[in-house]
Amino acid sequence: MPPEPQLSPTSRRLVGLTAVVFGLLGALLFLVPGWAADHFPWKVTPFVAMTMGGWYLGSAFTAAYCFARPRWAEVYGCLAYLGAFALFEAGLLVLYHGVLRPEAALAWPYGITLGVASLTALAVALEAVRARPALPDRGPVPGWVRLELLGLLGLTWTLAFFGPDSFGADASVFPQPLTPLTVRAFAAFYFSLGLAAAMLLRTRDLAPVVAIVVTGYSLIVAITAAALVNLGEFDFAARPGGLLYFGAYVAAAIGAGFILAYARRQDRAAA
Repeated sequence: MPPEPQLSPTSRRLVGLTAVVFGLLGALLFLVPGWAADHFPWKVTPFVAMTMGGWYLGSAFTAAYCFARPRWAEVYGCLAYLGAFALFEAGLLVLYHGVLRPEAALAWPYGITLGVASLTALAVALEAVRARPALPDRGPVPGWVRLELLGLLGLTWTLAFFGPDSFGADASVFPQPLTPLTVRAFAAFYFSLGLAAAMLLRTRDLAPVVAIVVTGYSLIVAITAAALVNLGEFDFAARPGGLLYFGAYVAAAIGAGFILAYARRQDRAAA
């Protein structure tokens, strides 16, 4: 049996570099959100800075996972998320350049981080187009797993396309008013997650689904931790939409747990 297609050494090194820069930025935003908010490229609150830190820490784990397991068939969904996230977030810096604070201490580190990740996304995309790696058919994926992916797609793209009305100035879901650029940054994050789910809807291999689930847990844990640290910002009686913010991540974690349990049973049966 011929070996399965893998990322080229160049693309793999770029993915590893992306894991490093995402991890450094994410750690700074997550661990010292007050300082990070004061020195961010645009106006954000410490809660927003910590939440975005969760995005980048989870994305760093995702990139590290792809570096450690560079089989195309396993990580193409994760790579799609990473590429879309980097390119969309970088594109927002161009679209909203007028509100950026280039003198801020984190302005250039933030831009360089997204520049590295965007370069990685383009290199990986070009390699995928050129190599057209074959995806194996290891048997059917249960219908309920596809339904979960469809649910993730529906949830994330609903938040991406319609969420700005609830994440903006009225703070009906996220407990703090957000600037238009921050709202679009949230939308880009959710759209990128949904894109990964969309790419897996027709897969006939459970491995890329498991990869999305495992790496997705890092995002769930980091973002939920940021919300719990800032629990006092929520007023569930006055703005019950805040329950949706927690509920979405809890539901995603439960659904992901069912997929992981099923995958483990399949592995034991195969063994």
